[in-house]
Amino acid sequence: MVFNEQKNRGVLFGDGVFETMRVGKRGVWEEGAHVQRLTKALSFFGLKVDLKKIIQEISALRFEETCLVRLTVIRSGGPFSIQEQSRSEVYWSKRPLLVSTRAPRMIGLSGLYQPGDVLHEFKTTSFLRSVHCRMRSEDLGYDVGIMLGGEGEVGESATANIWAVFDDHVVTPTASGVLAGIARGSILRRSLGELPIFVRPLKVDELFDAKEIALSSVGGLVSARSFCFQDRDIELESNWAPAVAEVLFE
Repeated sequence: MVFNEQKNRGVLFGDGVFETMRVGKRGVWEEGAHVQRLTKALSFFGLKVDLKKIIQEISALRFEETCLVRLTVIRSGGPFSIQEQSRSEVYWSKRPLLVSTRAPRMIGLSGLYQPGDVLHEFKTTSFLRSVHCRMRSEDLGYDVGIMLGGEGEVGESATANIWAVFDDHVVTPTASGVLAGIARGSILRRSLGELPIFVRPLKVDELFDAKEIALSSVGGLVSARSFCFQDRDIELESNWAPAVAEVLFE
């Protein structure tokens, strides 16, 4: 057995934030929104970096094949007073953009969403709630889990925002205790799709009146094949999401 003195606060406490960006020939998709969200997170958690340099590096990103680039910022030092930490460590990683054409089967998971939990409105390296969501859904034989509050409030999936498509409108949950995704923001700002979009609290019972339920992230926009919660199970259409996806990442 080998004992190592671990000083990285990211390993010790998950004390950091990250930003995952979609990057292609023209640079970072929705670059301004990423920089704004990263800046807000660094300020909120008091992570000290050379932000000007990071922004320059983000602006310089270009790749022939579209990929996902992750920037992670971890507070330096070990288990000491946070005030003693003067700088943070910055890590970059890159992976291919894998677009799945398979419509996921979704299940509602109670107790994983906490409305008003401000920490989950940021992309932190403390990612266990999302990992647990993924594990629970897969253990039950489903592809994606939708996190639900104690009173049936709809939150998000492990890695994506939720869109419920009804006959004459679309609803996405308010970003209270939910990460406001960059793709979500782009859809809302540009009013994509033919149906009006409303941002409001959404209950799980309403999902059974939806024609389509979609998931959005910088990795893509996809419609679910079905949704299950307790003893109810519905099959879903796929019309709104494919039409929006055609123009979303242009």
